[in-house]
Amino acid sequence: MENLGHYSVTMKGYGLIIFAVFATLAGAVTAVFLIGANEMISTQAATITKHEVKIEGLKSEKATLETNKADLTQKLDSTTTTLRSTETKLSELTTQHYKKIAEHAELMEQVAEKLSAQDKEISALNTKLSTAQNKNRDYDSKIKDLNSLMADKDRAIDDIGRRLESAEEDRDHLMMERKKLIAEKAELEKQFQDILVLRQKVQELQVELTASRKLEWLRRGFYGGARKKGGSRLMGMSKKSQSKTVSPNADLNVEVRRDGTVKIVPIQTNLPPNGVTP
Repeated sequence: MENLGHYSVTMKGYGLIIFAVFATLAGAVTAVFLIGANEMISTQAATITKHEVKIEGLKSEKATLETNKADLTQKLDSTTTTLRSTETKLSELTTQHYKKIAEHAELMEQVAEKLSAQDKEISALNTKLSTAQNKNRDYDSKIKDLNSLMADKDRAIDDIGRRLESAEEDRDHLMMERKKLIAEKAELEKQFQDILVLRQKVQELQVELTASRKLEWLRRGFYGGARKKGGSRLMGMSKKSQSKTVSPNADLNVEVRRDGTVKIVPIQTNLPPNGVTP
């Protein structure tokens, strides 16, 4: 019995020792786990703090981005409005541009038609002027012939007068011859006067035709888009008129001034003898 009691006490002592060992081990393990947990908690807390700071930064950036987005949206709306307005203006300008092109084309066509008609009119005036100049030259030739004939008649009359002074027997015959010559001279003078009148009319016609032709040139000068500009055309005509010399047989002096005005002066030639004027 005593042995059993001693064994029982011994077993209890061993049990306490084992329990104490297990308790110590458990405490050590728990302490280790607690230390690791504290370190992990500290690490997690630092990570959480770091993430919270990052979140705050992201929230700030988000707010900034939202503000920028609002500004950009406003600018986009303004730009869109401006773009639409610009597109509208561009469309209007394009329409006006093509309208102006059409109007310009129509105007050019009208100008071309007017220029064509004026070219024909100038050609007709040139023909009339050439005809008048030819007639004037013919009249000049006739006037020269009449001047020569009248000079011959004057010489014949003077000759008969001298013969009348020295010859009494042929006086009646010479008087009749003298009267005949005087009558022929009078007829020649009448023809001379008629030709002078016709020549004056031809000169007036030349002046009118030349003035009309110059006027058509001046009118054509104002249509600068289809032909050479009027200013340069007038300058060219002025230079040509200044560079040309008037020939002795010319019928007209034509001067085109720089201001576009035209001065036309007929040259008085082949004056009749004895101071007779047309």
